[in-house]
Amino acid sequence: MAIKAYDSKGEIVLAFEVAERDIEYTCCNCGNKMSFVNANIKVKHFRHLVECNCDPEPETAAHIFYKRTVFQILKKMNLGEVLLEHSLDGIARPDIFVKRENAPDIAIEVQATNMELDSFYQKIAYYLLQGFITVYLFITEEDKGDFLYSPREHIYSLKEFEKRILYHKIFGPTVKAAYIRGETIRVPIFNPKWAKGGEEYCRTRFIIDHQQSYAKNIREYFEDLRNFKINRSNCKHLFTKHKLHTDDKIVRYQTVCGICGKHMGWLPNKKALELGLPFPNK
Repeated sequence: MAIKAYDSKGEIVLAFEVAERDIEYTCCNCGNKMSFVNANIKVKHFRHLVECNCDPEPETAAHIFYKRTVFQILKKMNLGEVLLEHSLDGIARPDIFVKRENAPDIAIEVQATNMELDSFYQKIAYYLLQGFITVYLFITEEDKGDFLYSPREHIYSLKEFEKRILYHKIFGPTVKAAYIRGETIRVPIFNPKWAKGGEEYCRTRFIIDHQQSYAKNIREYFEDLRNFKINRSNCKHLFTKHKLHTDDKIVRYQTVCGICGKHMGWLPNKKALELGLPFPNK
């Protein structure tokens, strides 16, 4: 399902804002013809007239619903220019992107399905390198439902990505995550469950700390991010790149952190040539 398309005038329209059906719609990704589906039970969307595989990330009705909900609320907040499914250099396409002046842009991913860790890492790496604030909003299990798993409501089996971003916080303070249900965003604080099991303690289950966890509505949550400052001194140097360094005598590449720019070491010229890095006058 797609929620945006070009109309007969070549203008982008959103399915949930369509008041009168146009005579023609075109896919924003592949350029093929589409029709508008005025769904009453699920969500309004556009559908290809001929089956194709132009979108590598199929959407669920819950995903479209929450993407629309967050988008519509942010549009009213004057945070910046709020864009839906905005392509960034053809590399990434966050569900919602907030383009701001004199402040870090915000990339928002509404996550309904599980993916390979590499898929998450590739997106986050790009967002970190661009200096964005990244927000993952996980759709809950019974909306997938409430994120409290029944019947043992105080114990959680976190997916690996949730564990790395919510508990270990390996990406640093600019990558944030929470659970969303309705217009409420829950920010959980987890402690590991150290109950004895078998030959070792259980390290895959987590217990929520209700005193430190908190819930806010969507507007309040993003209002807190309005003046958030990125502190480069806390950078964990997760991603590196090669930068050409020249002076009067030596031309060589240095390895620097792709996020904060810190010098991480020198790259031998032989290795740089093997990587295909260009040298002036060579």
